[in-house]
Amino acid sequence: MVAQWRWTNQYRRIGVHRYRRRSLYRNYQGHWRRVRSYWHLWRRNHYYKARRWFWGRYRRVGRHLYRLRILKRWTGAKWVVVRKYWHLYRKNHYNHRLHGKTKWTWGGYRRIGVHLYRHRTLYRNVQGHWRRVRAYWHKWRHNHYYKRPRWFWTNHYKRIGRHRYRRQIYRRWTGGKWITVRRYWRLFRKNHYNHRHHGRRKWVWGRFKRIGLHRYRLRTLFRNVQGRWRRVRSYWHLYRRNHYYKKSRWHWGGFKRVGYHMYRRKILKR
Repeated sequence: MVAQWRWTNQYRRIGVHRYRRRSLYRNYQGHWRRVRSYWHLWRRNHYYKARRWFWGRYRRVGRHLYRLRILKRWTGAKWVVVRKYWHLYRKNHYNHRLHGKTKWTWGGYRRIGVHLYRHRTLYRNVQGHWRRVRAYWHKWRHNHYYKRPRWFWTNHYKRIGRHRYRRQIYRRWTGGKWITVRRYWRLFRKNHYNHRHHGRRKWVWGRFKRIGLHRYRLRTLFRNVQGRWRRVRSYWHLYRRNHYYKKSRWHWGGFKRVGYHMYRRKILKR
């Protein structure tokens, strides 16, 4: 008589442990027959998991990289979040907003010959700090210390008729100051001053027009603009009320003989 223990594919959870069914078989005349079975402890604390931290998504705050840190606990079927917070994952992970940018700055001046030079410096940004790369003297004004003779306007004005004149002076540079060579009055604003009639207004009577029994006359308003009369508006003014109305009156007509008498027709017209 031979006996053997066999593991089955049947599992059972009891508490936080996992059990597996175990059966005892005995051979009887070449046939295996089950004698008994029991649940054997297969995995101790199989359904228990300690609390643990999980990493979540990323987030940028300023120049730093943060990652979500989550604490979860196991209920036996799923993980439940206990708490979470943003953990500093990479400090200064992102470059400064000005990192790598360059800029030229102007500095002081220097005279070389008759030209004016200005100091120019190249800076490059390294994580928010500007570092000087190189500098040189740049020509700022060619022939700055040499000045050709030229015309200047003055603040002296003069009126001639309706026009406005301004004083203009021709000067030359001696190296230390400007010297006047000649001057004259130049036409600065043509027709700058208003005409003597500018802004005046006048009404002018025009033609006649009949509306019903009344007589109207056209009246036009003119305004002077720098010596020229411009029409502003027109309207029909009631000139004669009932001008075309006449009262009824008698008129003599033709003659007629009746017997020895002579008659004349009298007609009333309106």
